[in-house]
Amino acid sequence: MTNLILLLLLLACHDKTPGVADSGGRGDTGAAADTAGPDDTGSAGDTGSPGDTGSAGDTGKGDTGSAGDTGKGDTGGGDTGGPYVAPTLGLDDATWAWYGAAGNQLGYSVAFAGDTNGDGEQEMLVSAPDQGLGVGTDGHFELVTLGSGGSSARVATLSLQLHPAAGTNVGLAAGGDLNGDGYDDIAIGDYDENYYDYGVFSGAVAVFLGPVSGTLNQDDADYIFSGLTYHERFGRQVAFVPNPTDPARVSLLVSAPAASGTWAAYLWVNPSESGTEETADASLQGAGWGAQSAGDVDGDGIEDLLTANLGSEGRVYVVSGPFASEVDLASSAPALVGEDTSAETGDDVAAAGDVNGDGYDDILIGDAFDDEVGDRAGKAWIVHGPVTATMSLSDADARLLGESDHDEFGFSVAALGDANGDGSLDIAVGAPRPESYRPSYPGKVYVFSAPLSGTISAGHADLVIVGRERGDLAGAYMDGGRDIDGDGNPDLLVAAPDSKEGAPMGGEVDLLTGLSW
Repeated sequence: MTNLILLLLLLACHDKTPGVADSGGRGDTGAAADTAGPDDTGSAGDTGSPGDTGSAGDTGKGDTGSAGDTGKGDTGGGDTGGPYVAPTLGLDDATWAWYGAAGNQLGYSVAFAGDTNGDGEQEMLVSAPDQGLGVGTDGHFELVTLGSGGSSARVATLSLQLHPAAGTNVGLAAGGDLNGDGYDDIAIGDYDENYYDYGVFSGAVAVFLGPVSGTLNQDDADYIFSGLTYHERFGRQVAFVPNPTDPARVSLLVSAPAASGTWAAYLWVNPSESGTEETADASLQGAGWGAQSAGDVDGDGIEDLLTANLGSEGRVYVVSGPFASEVDLASSAPALVGEDTSAETGDDVAAAGDVNGDGYDDILIGDAFDDEVGDRAGKAWIVHGPVTATMSLSDADARLLGESDHDEFGFSVAALGDANGDGSLDIAVGAPRPESYRPSYPGKVYVFSAPLSGTISAGHADLVIVGRERGDLAGAYMDGGRDIDGDGNPDLLVAAPDSKEGAPMGGEVDLLTGLSW
């Protein structure tokens, strides 16, 4: 059994549920279940055991070696050496796995959390909304640290009772030092919150500065930031982004995709006290989904930002730093425009790094509802920097296509760094394949290695990671790019929040290290 040390509970996370209607406008228009599609190596059966009321377990999984590489063909079309079969790795092969108790739905958001307690070990933050099987509690988060001690212990619990579905309707930022004290910090947003009585769904974000220990709740937060208007949904996404004034610190970026009115995102460069959106150093008006760092896309040495508006094909804006106090995105920022008018381009976005080695950082964009291959088959794009003008993603440098109807390929995307140590940057795209549409299939994560160009089917990925069982939503949420086990290569964190492996609706989170293909 591989080494594992620490567990601490926290609150928060992402806000998208595959195949389920979203109060922010992500309607579920699909019809009956679709059983068509390629054969899948995951098992069809439900192996979940009876409910476990305890905390998430650590199974200490073993061998992380992937299946043999059968020789990749021509991803642009024909392969004269025979059909290409991507190497496949199952979540059974994960280095470490954590299972939630019955109804936890562990893994409705995941993030590498840096080092919040100063012990030198990298940590992972995982949400558990506790809403499966009618549990209906306030939800919690678990912070896990791996080390060389070969043991596990819970050192802190963070249970912010912001909302009955805490963990599914929240934003999460981790792995950065907001105040420059040498400890990484955590920010958790809940767009349903009405902390300052500004109205239902005005939203709030709680910031917890490291070190974190003991049992904490909302009253222990160091700062609280709030939206100001009814249904503003402030805090739907939260991110730590590079600080333009101090490279040792991060800044706080909060999205507010209002149910009515203008979408927006707000930036606090060096937050030091609680406040409302009016205290932000910059506001980005016109988009407020998937707000993230873009890296340095224009090559000027200043970090840029990404934020999306999912309406009308979807648009992902590339916002060049430094940032004015108020930015009208429609008039001042180039947009990457989706290809499908019924889709939601910008479901997830990520800074991909410089995948083509030209000195400019590049952008990774997902759209789980794109219909080019089939109904909600999904799509992802890579756009090389610099981005100087609005363009259609039909002209993206690489177009990655889902394989089958209702795969929802592109629901999540992640930059992995050089995961297999071959000198090329890698990316991952999740396809959770929700059970309401694909009842016989587990979710998948597709890994692609640069360079990438043209149109590429997900079936031509460099590695395919397959969930354990049907309807597990494997790949719905993930994070990558940090070396957790200290082997010199970055690792991949994959969630399957509807997994029944440990307990009915318990969910699971898997850490995959030493990836190879």
